[in-house]
Amino acid sequence: MDKVKRKRGRPPKKQKAIYQYSVRFNDAENARFDDRFLKSGIRYRSWFIKKQVLEGKAKIIHIDPVDTDFYIRLTNFYAQFAAIGRNYTQVVEDIRRKFGDRRAAIMLTPLAKATIELVKLSQAHKSMTEDFRTTVVDYHWNGNK
Repeated sequence: MDKVKRKRGRPPKKQKAIYQYSVRFNDAENARFDDRFLKSGIRYRSWFIKKQVLEGKAKIIHIDPVDTDFYIRLTNFYAQFAAIGRNYTQVVEDIRRKFGDRRAAIMLTPLAKATIELVKLSQAHKSMTEDFRTTVVDYHWNGNK
């Protein structure tokens, strides 16, 4: 019987890394290295060293958890506005269908006033998000702080 020989293990790399270098640090240099490595957010020290040597410098971005949480909440708030808009359209259509145009206009007057307030709130939310993006996100991504 013919047995097919299967390849096992990890597939071979196209360009195998065969060159290896060694470097030693004293305590002060190691502390500086560890500090920069942790700030970089890169997963492995070897990747960090490669990036430092081959590209000249690594971009270190500090992301404040408070800013991130604020941005996530603003994004969720916008999703809620979109959901309210969809529900609003469905409610208006149902009221118009069930009660007719004239009675629906009377019933929807308070809803229209609330909608104007919602639009103002939405515009304030949009400007707040843009202010946050320009002051915090762009500031951090441009390598500041």
